[in-house]
Amino acid sequence: MRRAVGVLVILGVLLTVLLLALPTGLPELSNAEKTLAVTEDQTVYLTESTSGSSWIYGVKDDGSVQKAYAQDSSFRITLLSAYGNDVYFVQTPQLTEEGWQLLCLREDGTTELLYEETGDFPVSPEAVSVSPSGIDLTFLTDKKVSVYRMELSGGEPVQLLETELAEGEIAVSAVFAEDRLFCLLSDGRVRSSRTGEQNSETLQEAEGFTLLSASQGSVWAYRQETGTACSGSIGIQNGSGVEVNGQAVLYGGRGGAKGQTVVVSVENGSTVLLRIGDADVRRQTPEASFLVRMQFKASGLIFLLTTYAVCAALILFTVFLCTRMHRLAVRVTACCICLLLVAAGVSGTISWVDAQGQSGQLLETQAASAGKIREDILEELDLTSILAGNADQAELRRLIAPLEMETEEQYVSFRASVLTAEGDTVQISDRAAAGSPVASVYGEEVRALAQSAVTQDMAMQQSLECGGKTCAYDIRPLYRYGEKVGMLVSQVVLVRTDYANMLGRSFLPPFWSALLASVAVAFLTFTMMRPLRRLASRVSRISEGDFNLVPLRTASDEVGDMWQSLREMSVSLRIKDYETNATVHSFYRFVPRGLDRLLNRASIMETSLGDMANVTGTVGILSIQNRDELRAGLDDSGFLGFLSDSYSLIDHQMERHEGTLLSSGFDPEGMEILFQKSPDQGVAFSLGLLGESNGMAREQAPDFFLLLHSTSFLYGLVGTEQRTFSLLSSSEIAFLHSFSKHFKGTGVRVAATEACLKAMTQPCASRYIGFVSSEDGKYRYKLHQILEGCSDLEKSMYLSYDEKFQKGISLFCQNDFYLARNLFSAILKLNPSDGIARWYLFACEHYFNQNDPGSEGYNLFGIQG
Repeated sequence: MRRAVGVLVILGVLLTVLLLALPTGLPELSNAEKTLAVTEDQTVYLTESTSGSSWIYGVKDDGSVQKAYAQDSSFRITLLSAYGNDVYFVQTPQLTEEGWQLLCLREDGTTELLYEETGDFPVSPEAVSVSPSGIDLTFLTDKKVSVYRMELSGGEPVQLLETELAEGEIAVSAVFAEDRLFCLLSDGRVRSSRTGEQNSETLQEAEGFTLLSASQGSVWAYRQETGTACSGSIGIQNGSGVEVNGQAVLYGGRGGAKGQTVVVSVENGSTVLLRIGDADVRRQTPEASFLVRMQFKASGLIFLLTTYAVCAALILFTVFLCTRMHRLAVRVTACCICLLLVAAGVSGTISWVDAQGQSGQLLETQAASAGKIREDILEELDLTSILAGNADQAELRRLIAPLEMETEEQYVSFRASVLTAEGDTVQISDRAAAGSPVASVYGEEVRALAQSAVTQDMAMQQSLECGGKTCAYDIRPLYRYGEKVGMLVSQVVLVRTDYANMLGRSFLPPFWSALLASVAVAFLTFTMMRPLRRLASRVSRISEGDFNLVPLRTASDEVGDMWQSLREMSVSLRIKDYETNATVHSFYRFVPRGLDRLLNRASIMETSLGDMANVTGTVGILSIQNRDELRAGLDDSGFLGFLSDSYSLIDHQMERHEGTLLSSGFDPEGMEILFQKSPDQGVAFSLGLLGESNGMAREQAPDFFLLLHSTSFLYGLVGTEQRTFSLLSSSEIAFLHSFSKHFKGTGVRVAATEACLKAMTQPCASRYIGFVSSEDGKYRYKLHQILEGCSDLEKSMYLSYDEKFQKGISLFCQNDFYLARNLFSAILKLNPSDGIARWYLFACEHYFNQNDPGSEGYNLFGIQG
């Protein structure tokens, strides 16, 4: 076992070293978002979503990526802005299109949540700009553009500016800087408006702008030919720009202590930074440092090591079973199951990878279908005039408007746009201005796909990763009257996937197969060992005291001879067991049930003369009040049947409520029952007993009375070795025992001492009825009638005049027998069956006629009529 552990640890270390040395899965910034931020120390921050996580990279002035910050994998970072050396960014959920958060990445690497959208804004911000005045958030909808400002430390955004778009105008982006709002229209023009001024909106005359951004008080606009940066308070001007060699420009901005212009471009599928100074242009390809590469590998490394740990645990478990278990069938089955589970895991992984590939193929099919449908719909339009600008584009934009569709496993978004016939620039789109390069809008891979479609003059499809999501594109030519007028781009974005369902479809079938194969292996192995296993099972049952062996068909071999000998032995043991059980059963008929438990013995056979225990609990003194009347009215056989039926009811309720009969015999005048857990058991016992007796015929029903008292007492075995009796020694219980007969005819079915009532955990309706005390004054107990044993009508009647009843008892104890007699007389008029009130009335009249009132005491039932 130790050798196996050592080998697995060495293999794990070698696997870790190998994974660290492999250069796969490193951040190449090939999916960089269209945003950037430049801090005061000239660090350019970029962001991308890759490998299931969102990352923010800090590119130093020399082009090295020295900082990388992994953010919440369930969000996608869409906007960046800088102020000082802090980076502010907006992130949106990966699986839904609703909700967004504004966070700040501090210089020390900590992240602070500044604002979380809760439904006040229908869309996420189009742009974010940070200045000493605060954080400006720009929102863009179909009809208007709004700007909100919030404090640098966070808080609720306050609206600064809102402008309506003119009829027919479509804004593709908007930024805000130095109190001026700039909107890039779909035709390449720029509309600007200023806060606090009336009629301040102006429309930039020059066209051909395709990108717009703002950072640190400056607006940056881009034309396909040149890029120009200028102050936002002046406006977008045509000036001497900087050539970027026709590459796909994603974003641009100004920042840093030197006011440097930085352009994010794409060259040959990789992200390139153009740092534009006063005299030169530096072109940089960000390269990740060793620490960043290790940080990027952490998640994949953890996953692979976790998988290795699970496999190693299976191997160690198998080795443990093979070395420690002595059953051959278990060892063979364990080895086979381990191998089958490993095979199932490998098969599931292959199926998962294949499902991922099929998901991309399915998206390509959906993109091709969407492209064909839109192509057929556009047949009705005069695309030649629309694309030439001689007809209204509204109908065309309506037909290529974004669509969304949700299925059981996927939530996809459909978008479309029209390119030029050459496939290099955008003509009509809901996400970009006219004249925007295809690579700037969709990426270099889509540009290459468009060129292939143009070259081969046919529809082309391809699936790829974009913005952390799987996308598929269909690009096909559009013809009118035999002339190519443009290229139709249909994009399908997989917004959300039910990965739980995909994992189930990938891993459940092989694991079910492994399970079935394991069952088959176990069945064959255990079938071969069945005779010995059955024999071992029978021996085990005999050791546990089960001597009833069913017939077993065996072959005429050594196993059959052993089975025959075992049967003969079991018959002999069964005879001995019957004799022992019969003796014990007969003994139990004459001793209290539970005696062994009270005396802390395992069974009644272990009890002996002199055993005793101090027991604490609630003792119920149960008597049958109408025993004498039924004895007089029944013959001997009938009376014994009555007593047997009564005890049957008592025994049934004791079993239900865990009561223990302390008396060694059945005495209808009073027998003691112990409820060791709680007095509530005694109340529940009495309610069940009364309920069953009320269902019997009235002339044959026992009239039970139960008096409950919580105390401690001595319980033990006395007598001789030939005849032993159980003894309950308690002067308290003996004193209370004598009062049961006085409750006959009073209507009280259940009574309890005050100590018992206080020990109850469940609420119980009751009323105080008086006290009893011994002649020497050693014992004095307040008694309460438990009203739960009465009907609902009786209980409500008792409670209705209880205040008057308690006042009468108080007056009685104060020797005011005249007023007390009047109260008890009024109570008996309301309830003539209240026997306690009737006794107090009799006692008041008796004491009222005495010359020495109260000389006989105030005990309940202290005098008898």
